[in-house]
Amino acid sequence: MSENWKVEMGSRIGLLREKKGFTPDAFAKMLGVSRPTVVNWENGKRSPDCEKLALIAVKLNTTMDYLNGITTNPLPPETVANVEDLVANMQLTYKDKPLTDKQKKMFLKFFETVAEYDE
Repeated sequence: MSENWKVEMGSRIGLLREKKGFTPDAFAKMLGVSRPTVVNWENGKRSPDCEKLALIAVKLNTTMDYLNGITTNPLPPETVANVEDLVANMQLTYKDKPLTDKQKKMFLKFFETVAEYDE
């Protein structure tokens, strides 16, 4: 981990928080801390303790390894995945060729159609 580990960790927390649609206030309430505490974490001025970091990982559906900069994949290894999250966070390939943004949109549209289908 680089010397700016607090900044890198804070950036990852902030990006994932925003991606989840949590405001700093709402996120602070979820974690049982103040809004300034969340802002200080995200700005790299302070870092959460291990217990809070574990809770942050759970609330943001990520891993402590990702938040600590050990891995670049924010998604935890799970057997169940949200298709939208997969398309947004992973490089999808078909026959070893990456899907284009247009193909990813088509892929999502296909799953929307499948999800709406009612027997």
